Amino acid sequence: MLNEQALNERAQHFLKVLIERYIRDGQPVGSRTLAKDAGMELSPATIRNVMADLEDQGLITSPHTSAGRVPTVHGYRLFVDSLISLQPVDHRSIKRLQGELDEKEAPQNLVETSRRFTRDELEQASRFINDHYSGLELDAIKSRIVREMEEYQQNMDKLMREALSIADEALQDEGEDQDYIVSGQTNLMDFDELAQLDRIKMMFDAFSEKQEILHLLDRCSQAEGVQLFIGEESGYGPLEKCSVVTAPYEMDNTVVGVLGVIGPTRMAYDRVIPIVDITAKMLGAALKSA
Repeated sequence: MLNEQALNERAQHFLKVLIERYIRDGQPVGSRTLAKDAGMELSPATIRNVMADLEDQGLITSPHTSAGRVPTVHGYRLFVDSLISLQPVDHRSIKRLQGELDEKEAPQNLVETSRRFTRDELEQASRFINDHYSGLELDAIKSRIVREMEEYQQNMDKLMREALSIADEALQDEGEDQDYIVSGQTNLMDFDELAQLDRIKMMFDAFSEKQEILHLLDRCSQAEGVQLFIGEESGYGPLEKCSVVTAPYEMDNTVVGVLGVIGPTRMAYDRVIPIVDITAKMLGAALKSA
């Protein structure tokens, strides 16, 4: 496997500068731009030779429509593992995250019940509530339930039998997998490399089907600290142009969930990785104090 020792110091510097520039602009980086950003007095021929070496090692590639270069998955991996300069999360951001956690109920909020429920019963109830009342406040949910009971009282038994049958089939398909919550997926449309309709449809289908992503999150829950999957490293086709940054969070020294961010492969890793890490730790702390 390639590592930083396989490249001389100059090549490492050029790779780092090229990736940082591409992450910032989203455009292939040419030799002139790279020379300017690198701040090194080198001839254009020397720079082209270094870029050719990086391309030969599979760290950068040239799109068909441009003379510039873009990072490959291997280039990103070397960058993240060895060359990145992580940005510390500033105090203002920490306070903002803490405020949001204090104001909102966590999805894993603990509720005391009058009797013990089986795992299947809880999953069935969760799916029914999410399918029918997602995004509504509690008062609105209560009002809707009362209204629906009045409107459909005669057909309630039939409807419930159908709902239970569908839920039972869904449970058989999902097995022992945990459910998950996705938010902000439309933000992926802001990136040109993900904006093609067919790719967006594939990703949205992936969020709906859940199974493969749940397997990915399950792998993350069994590992310590921040995990990063770049492009095809996730092993899931719809995410081949994306990166996934995850971190597990704990309660009483037991992993109870995984927090993750999905974005384009040119995401700002130096900022995202620390934010995911500290947010997972803060969420775990919030659950402990709940």
